[in-house]
Amino acid sequence: MAFVGIRGGVLRSRRVSVRCCAGGVGKKSVLVVGATGKLGRLVVEELLQRKMSVIGLARDRDRAKEVGLGEDLEGLDMRFGTFADGSAVEAVEAVKEDVGAVIWAAGPSRTSPSAIVDNQAVNEVAGKFKDLLAGQNDYLFDFENSPSAQSFRPVDDVVMGGVSRSIIESTSEGNEQYARFQGNVSFENNGGFCAIRNDFSPPIDLSKWTGIVLQVRGDGKR
Repeated sequence: MAFVGIRGGVLRSRRVSVRCCAGGVGKKSVLVVGATGKLGRLVVEELLQRKMSVIGLARDRDRAKEVGLGEDLEGLDMRFGTFADGSAVEAVEAVKEDVGAVIWAAGPSRTSPSAIVDNQAVNEVAGKFKDLLAGQNDYLFDFENSPSAQSFRPVDDVVMGGVSRSIIESTSEGNEQYARFQGNVSFENNGGFCAIRNDFSPPIDLSKWTGIVLQVRGDGKR
C-alpha cells in the first residue's frame, strides 16, 4: 500500500520508485534525524527493540531527556545541533563513518525562518551519504510513461466526519507528463487532511528493497 498525504495545496508526482541501496546496515548504526519528535521517538523505540544500534540527532539535549532519550540509554548515541547554524551538519559529519542507514523523521522547525532551511537540511544530510543513496532503482509507478492515475484514490477526512476534498488526475505541461494531486483542506468537524491511496493489488514483494522514493514537486505552500 502506498499512502501520501498533504495538508493543502498541490502536489505533482512523476514517479514512485523503490531503491535497493549498496551494502546495507550490517553492524553499522541507523541515524534517526529528528529523534525527539513524535515520529522520531517511535522510530528510535522500534529500532532499539530490534536490538539495532541507533544514532539520534535532535536540536535540544534537555528535550531528549524529557522524552526518555537520555545519553545513558543502551544502544542509543544522541547527537545535538541545528541546521540553521550548521551544528547539526557537523554532528552528522562526525558519525557518518558509523552509519549504515538514515531515517529522516524531522518535521519543520518552529524557529526556521522559512521552508528553505528545511529543504537545505535534507540536501546537506543526503550529501553526506552519497554511497548509501547509490544503487539499483526500479519503478513502482511511472506517471510519465504510464499516465493513468486511476489506480490511486482519495482518502480524505470525510472518513472521520470532515469536509475536506481532494482529487488526483493525470495531466501534462509542455512535454512533461505527471499526476496532479490537489485538494481543499478544512478544519471543520475536527478534520484537516487530504490523502491518496493505492492498494497495489496484487501485492508487490518489496523484501529485497531498502526504501521508497517519491519524486514530487509542491506549490511552495507549507
